[in-house]
This record gives sequence, C-alpha cells and structure tokens, in this order.
Amino acid sequence: DTVLICVPIDSPAAGLPGRDGSLGAAVALEIARRAAASPPPLTIEILLLGAEQGTSEAYPMSSRLFLREYYPEHPVLAVYLSLEAHPERIVLRAGSEGVVAPLWLVERTMESLEGAGIETRIDGNEIQLARAGLARVRTPVGPFLREGYPAIGLEGDYGAAAVSGSESAWAGAFLDFWQRFLE
Repeated sequence: DTVLICVPIDSPAAGLPGRDGSLGAAVALEIARRAAASPPPLTIEILLLGAEQGTSEAYPMSSRLFLREYYPEHPVLAVYLSLEAHPERIVLRAGSEGVVAPLWLVERTMESLEGAGIETRIDGNEIQLARAGLARVRTPVGPFLREGYPAIGLEGDYGAAAVSGSESAWAGAFLDFWQRFLE
C-alpha cells in the first residue's frame, strides 16, 4: 500500500512575509528522508505540484493532469499538505463537490493530529455540504476523491493571531503526527 503526499509548490500567499509555501515541501522531504533511513510498513511517495492555485475550473491543474496518467499497482491514500508557513492550526479538508473522504481516514487523521498536540479544526457542515454536492469551495482533495482514492487535505490556518513557538518545534510536532498516522 502507498501513501501519496501531495504538496503544492505554488503558494497563493507568495510575496507575504514568511508564507512562501516552503514548509509543506520541507516537511514532505523530511518525511521522505526518514522513510529512506527507516522504511515504514507503507510505501511513501512525494508529489510536488505546480499550477494548483487558481480560480478557474481548470485548477488544481497538476493534480488533474497527474491523475489522468496515474495507474498504481497497489492501493493508494492521498494526503494533501497545503502548508504555506507555520500555521496557527490545521484545517482538515475531507470533501469537495459531491465526494467525501471515508470516515476511517478522517478519524485516523484527527486522532493522530490531536495525539501530536496539533490544534485542528474540521468544519462538519463542510463535509455534509460536500456530500450533498452543495459545497461552494472546491478543495484540492476533490480530484483524488473523484478518482476513487481515499484522500484528506491538511491546510494551514493562519488566522489573525500571532503564531507562538518556533517553526522547527511545529515541524517536529507534525512529524510526530505523521508517525502516529502511519502506525
């Protein structure tokens, strides 16, 4: 089985101080480094995506193009990391336009984030609206869910509050989440 870590590298907040999108890529590369040193029971694949951010129906462009030609030999789970910088909290994106992530994946993700001490938010109404096809916001997990892959999005919430703690401490907590998630 494979966990596909999807990371957009075209941040919509590029140009804002400290929000260049590099945290998601850095965390994904550290996960890959650790997996190479001590292989987990699952295969880890990293997918860096450009042309993901936009307002037209064509976006997320790279995800759609990738999925057109992706024919895995084993079951795949997608985790979409949208981390522009050290976030105030993580928002779970578990649905989009008529499709939703399986409940076991939402529960596993929530338990692992909470166990690692990472503040998390999930908007329950968003999942219900997505299931009914009434969601107004397309999420980056939509293309994966529509293709039949279990997928969850982890999006940084940057709010108005100043983020306390260091980015390296937060990244450490996120790597703890990852270990819990894979157990």
